Amino acid sequence: MTTGSSNPTGTAKAGAVAMVEKPEQTKLALNPGYAMQPWGLKIKRSLTFEECMHAVKVIGDIDLGSPWWQGDLLNYIETAHGEKYSQAMDADMGSYEVLRQRCSVCMRFPIERRRKERWVRFGHHYEVAKLEDKDADRLLELCAKNKWSTKDLRAEVERIKPAKSREGKALKVTFDEFWPDYRKSLDADVAGRIRPYAKKIWETALEKGKLG
Repeated sequence: MTTGSSNPTGTAKAGAVAMVEKPEQTKLALNPGYAMQPWGLKIKRSLTFEECMHAVKVIGDIDLGSPWWQGDLLNYIETAHGEKYSQAMDADMGSYEVLRQRCSVCMRFPIERRRKERWVRFGHHYEVAKLEDKDADRLLELCAKNKWSTKDLRAEVERIKPAKSREGKALKVTFDEFWPDYRKSLDADVAGRIRPYAKKIWETALEKGKLG
């Protein structure tokens, strides 16, 4: 599980990352003085302190954005390429359960609903994904204001769940509740074509207890 960061400073350089403090975004510019590999960072020559700090920000942006990138990409592949989606899931991107989790959270929170503060991470959105929209957004707002860790947020979610149950409100999110927001991120023709399939997948996941 991704945990909250205690360092809110710094402006992200990643154009594709949704979680940045300012709307101004630039591309991730890698430095030829180091090579980023799956098993480590190889320093190829002497780096200045400024180059080191740039690398710190680049790596931080990748850490922030990668869960969202994976989920958004897999959701797109499923929409655009149908059955080939399973090949992407098997393409050494991580464990199946983690990837499905990321896909689900990305569907639950279209880009415009995701918090942009660097300390409100993917893990925070995961913790509130099963709540109603207004409760999820309210708690994420509190996370942004108070810089809660995921542990702090989880405790608050557990505190309000019994109250919601006593009110008789369902904790499960129905397809019709999430779809209006999510379809805004899709082309109208694409949204129309995939809606029946998306609804079937969503309802199957609810029945199996994956989303509720």
